[in-house]
Amino acid sequence: MAGFPLSFLTNQIQNIDNRIDVLASAKDANDLALLELLDGLSNGETILGKIVSSDDKTYSFKTGDNVLVSAKAENGVMLEVGKTVLFEVAKTSDSHVSLRPLNVNTNSSQTAEMAIKQAGLQVNSETLELTVRNMEYGNPIDKKSLLSSFKDVYNNPGVPIKYIVDLQKMGIERTPENLKQYENYLNTKQSVTNSFSEISSTMSLEFSKEISEHIVSNFEKGNVTDLKELETLINKAVSEVEAESSEESVGSFIPKLTQKIKDSSDNVMPLVTENEEESAGKIQKPVSFDKKEVLEKLDTILKPILKNTIDKAIQKNWILNKETISEKESVTDLYKKLFEDTKSLQRELAQIFPKESPVLTQLNTLSNNLDFIESLNHFIPYVQIPFKGENGNKAGELYVFSNKRGLSSPDSSVSAFIHLDTNNLGPADIYVKLSGSNITTNFILSNEESLDFIEKNISFLDKRLSDKGYNLSFSSQISKDCNAPIETMLSMTNSKVMLAHTSFDARV
Repeated sequence: MAGFPLSFLTNQIQNIDNRIDVLASAKDANDLALLELLDGLSNGETILGKIVSSDDKTYSFKTGDNVLVSAKAENGVMLEVGKTVLFEVAKTSDSHVSLRPLNVNTNSSQTAEMAIKQAGLQVNSETLELTVRNMEYGNPIDKKSLLSSFKDVYNNPGVPIKYIVDLQKMGIERTPENLKQYENYLNTKQSVTNSFSEISSTMSLEFSKEISEHIVSNFEKGNVTDLKELETLINKAVSEVEAESSEESVGSFIPKLTQKIKDSSDNVMPLVTENEEESAGKIQKPVSFDKKEVLEKLDTILKPILKNTIDKAIQKNWILNKETISEKESVTDLYKKLFEDTKSLQRELAQIFPKESPVLTQLNTLSNNLDFIESLNHFIPYVQIPFKGENGNKAGELYVFSNKRGLSSPDSSVSAFIHLDTNNLGPADIYVKLSGSNITTNFILSNEESLDFIEKNISFLDKRLSDKGYNLSFSSQISKDCNAPIETMLSMTNSKVMLAHTSFDARV
């Protein structure tokens, strides 16, 4: 991996995966403070540090909390000892941390400070970062523009300035929901498919509790039956609803399913009195039972049945298969279903569960994610496509980015960027350019093993494309940055220059 390991982790880093062990191996208070600092930072946040020493392009700087950070600069970057620098943080899922100095150029720093003063603002790390980021994007930094930009910063305390400036750049409203979604995207937590799994698990748990309480109320009235018989009735109810509602959306199917199970439990035969020899004319007493035990048994019966049924409904309605994934109409229909079903479920479940219910919270997050994707598309074409993989399991998302302004270049070529998160190869960025019948690809992968696998098997893709009349040109490389897919998308739409890139390994 590119970058320079932190000194106290140089020998241990490759063999330690457990964060507790890493903390235990730290030599002093600064090491511990540094680990805590890095652990608490998200992508796009900044560290303000003063360069205190340099040695063969290895730089050390101190933060405002007197935490000493040491790293090796890349790309021939020169940092001046004594200078205070804002470092932007980028982290990947494998704990690779990269720092990018924002205000290295002396002239740009002086220009930023002058603009801040002319706008009547104080020169501090916050206003400096805001101004430098706007300068990087080529945004105006006159008094009116800077004050307007700062207004969003002031109205969103605690939110990293990068999130605000990036959304300003994309023309997306700086609401708490959009800012949270953007944070998720930068930290690769925006997965639509993962939302499906979470919603299914939580929904089966919540409805299991709801139905169990309903059934127990019947027990308390004496309308009880053997739990095995009840399980048979529940499975029958599920089969009936699946047959009757084969074309229904997730939003209408799930409430109907739970109501059908409740109705089935209402139709059990009452158990006779404790003394089965008593005459039928006598008043029957409710049979005593252990409520906790019955609830636990019902939970083991209901949860797997509900989870399996909800998973099937979601897979049918919200996930494409390999036959339809390439059809534009299928993707359009998929998102239409997602929008409609999410809103429908929110309305239906709000009548059943309290506002703070986990399943409503998750549905709200998914709804906000879909709204964010729609907003993003006003700036640049983007889509996540949940699809079913070859092994029958739900695969990771497929991201497709194409620059609207550069979609069709003068040579009649079309370019796109695809990001895949895979189980075996890890994250993969694929750049594709189509010009006539020629296809140029560049695979950017996270490690040598993945690279070797692609290079050994690219012939299969070459043959498939050749059979369709295309000529494939292939190249591959190891990723040297920590950019999230949306960051790559942003960099493709502006002339932002990488001033410097300082990276180090911190597998915590």
